[in-house]
Amino acid sequence: MAQKISQGNVFGRIGQHFGNTLAEQFPKELERGRLASGLRQLEQEKNLSPMQFYTRAISLPGVTPQMVESLATLAKEQNIRQAYQGIGRKGEQRPAQEVRRPEQPRNDEFAAQNAPNIKNENVPPQTIEGAEKNPLREEAIPRTPWDFKRKIQAMNENWEDNPGLTREENERLVTDQESRELARPAAEQAIDTYQKAQRQELQTAINDKLALKLQKDKEGLFQDLTGEYLDNLYRGAERDLRTSKNKNVEDIAHKWSEKGLNLAKTKTELDRQKADENIFSVIANKNEYRNKLKEAQKIFAEANNLEEFHKILQNDFNLSNQGSASIAYPLTPEVKKIIDSTKFKPNVHDSREKAIQIEKAIRPQDSLQAIAWHLRQKDPFFNQNEFFDQLREDRDFLGLTETQSRELRRIERELVQGSSKILPTWADIAYLPFLRT
Repeated sequence: MAQKISQGNVFGRIGQHFGNTLAEQFPKELERGRLASGLRQLEQEKNLSPMQFYTRAISLPGVTPQMVESLATLAKEQNIRQAYQGIGRKGEQRPAQEVRRPEQPRNDEFAAQNAPNIKNENVPPQTIEGAEKNPLREEAIPRTPWDFKRKIQAMNENWEDNPGLTREENERLVTDQESRELARPAAEQAIDTYQKAQRQELQTAINDKLALKLQKDKEGLFQDLTGEYLDNLYRGAERDLRTSKNKNVEDIAHKWSEKGLNLAKTKTELDRQKADENIFSVIANKNEYRNKLKEAQKIFAEANNLEEFHKILQNDFNLSNQGSASIAYPLTPEVKKIIDSTKFKPNVHDSREKAIQIEKAIRPQDSLQAIAWHLRQKDPFFNQNEFFDQLREDRDFLGLTETQSRELRRIERELVQGSSKILPTWADIAYLPFLRT
């Protein structure tokens, strides 16, 4: 009798195969997960010495000798990268601390107010000082090679910041640091030489174009434009060249020679106006004459020569110091807003309070003498002495104690001049409005 053998259940065979596979893979996946977790933890640990890193790495579950070797190589690269990042961070400047305003004897309402420092304001390109640096600055002076003590000091600093560096890595880093320090003075001097050559090229180009447009030789330029005029013109052109990235020397020379040409023509027109005028004609046509001076002010401003225009108004037109400043240096919007809000107040302390308000709004383009003149016209009780005394007490707050721009040096001179004569000149009466309300 034949025996019949029944076939096994197909699902049973699949389940058995799955179970065997799972039994084989589970320990491997568990070990792989533990290894991944250990690597992530090792990644989070910073500033490990080589020995610390090695002991951490070989203790990871499932790690192989090849993996330890690869990790060591990656760690070296990471240590070097961190070392250079640390050096870069050391060179960064710390943010300036806020300067607290010194207490002054004044009304409580204004004593609590802090005014901004002029030198921290964003200054337009035309008020930025020249980019040329002091040739005797420290970074331009040649260095001597590092001695053994200096090298050891640098290595200790590197190890303090990056304990993971090996001796060979640190030595290479110190060699690189030394070579960079020794090379910097030559690079700084090369920059100075390049800037000087570009400056000379720009000045020569301006002189050539001015000589052509004025139809004079280069020596004859001084008949129409004095050395001081030309120097201010050069400075303005240099600042324009630095801030106009898409312009070349020829473009800037053409632009500023046109300004110089307009300046020479305006100066000639002012001489003619001065020769033709008399007090009666000026008084009879006050607005017309004053508007001519305002138009001339725009030409001098574009040519970076407002100080010269101020002198012309004083010397040739007999305007007072403050009266001429009121034309040469128009009020900036914030200062004008403060002055327009001024009312008649027969109180000496109001002049000090007004100075504190002005401090918060003043810009390098402003003139303290012009501001004082406008305040006198708005308030006949305005006390110039108290106003300038308050500004002198806050001179540090105005940014007048460090290396300054040309405009801030002018403001400092005005602060030294202080109050002006109370009585106006005949030209002040003829050209300027009085007692505005």
